[in-house]
Amino acid sequence: MWSKELVIERARQTCTNLPEETMVFMEKLSEKSGLGPSTYLPEAFRRDPPHDCLEEARKESEMVIFGAVEDLLAKTGVKVVPSLSAMIVNRYKLGDKVASYNISGMAILLSNKPSDSHVTKHQLIHAVRPNTAASDSSYNCFTRLEDSQGLLGITTTKDLIQEAIKTIETNLTTLGHLVLPISEKIQFIANYIARHFRARGKGQTWRKTRSKTDMEASRMTLYWFDNAASSSVWSGLAYAKAKGRIKKGGRVWQISFGSGFMCNSLIMKATRAVDRDEKNPWSGEIDEFPVDLKSTEGGIPYEFKPSKKI
Repeated sequence: MWSKELVIERARQTCTNLPEETMVFMEKLSEKSGLGPSTYLPEAFRRDPPHDCLEEARKESEMVIFGAVEDLLAKTGVKVVPSLSAMIVNRYKLGDKVASYNISGMAILLSNKPSDSHVTKHQLIHAVRPNTAASDSSYNCFTRLEDSQGLLGITTTKDLIQEAIKTIETNLTTLGHLVLPISEKIQFIANYIARHFRARGKGQTWRKTRSKTDMEASRMTLYWFDNAASSSVWSGLAYAKAKGRIKKGGRVWQISFGSGFMCNSLIMKATRAVDRDEKNPWSGEIDEFPVDLKSTEGGIPYEFKPSKKI
């Protein structure tokens, strides 16, 4: 377990070319990040001195990917299945006729065979994946570039928030046509008219409220596991399962987005109730959650809003 202070201290030792104001910014960002003390830190970074190389990156990838596949095979009893990448095919000797699927960076085995229904937990209903990379402002607002001194880093532009919002709106609009009942669609149209064509006198605005429970799985995943890219949404689903919130017939909506921009939505139907599982990453810890982030040091605000100055 590494504290945030120790992480910043290690960063000061390794990033000697960064100015002090950058380190101060990183320290403030760490305090406000909402990350807990048990988030994962790569082994290469924990060494003194750090040993960040391709070999260590590969070891870390194999540990995560192979561990996920082995747990999945143990749960389902499947011996030979389609997999995510060439590493997995090589590891399990699946042969040259196996179909390989890459699904949001996480190893998930899909099947359309009725004979597999007894081992499935979810039925995939809808998948929506808009991509706005054709827009230059969207594509360039979050990129990895070298600066004037030849140092490689992440560059963001003032368009970042607005482009992210537009991409999510595109996803939700497409998804809404697929999942919303006619009454909700009518309400959406009425809300759209109310926002864009303001009538004289007092009007009425429709707004869907969101409870803190809706964001609980995502916030606790960030606090416990840090930002683990696309696998974070599956850790959030595991949180809901560990809490006993996945009931037979219930719908699950997963949404995530990344640079480019791309925004992905999956709608799944639970084919059976999912109880606590010993293979669940939250097992043994779930009763300690949720954590009150406002009472922790550097707690993050509940709402994020784009700055009007951007």
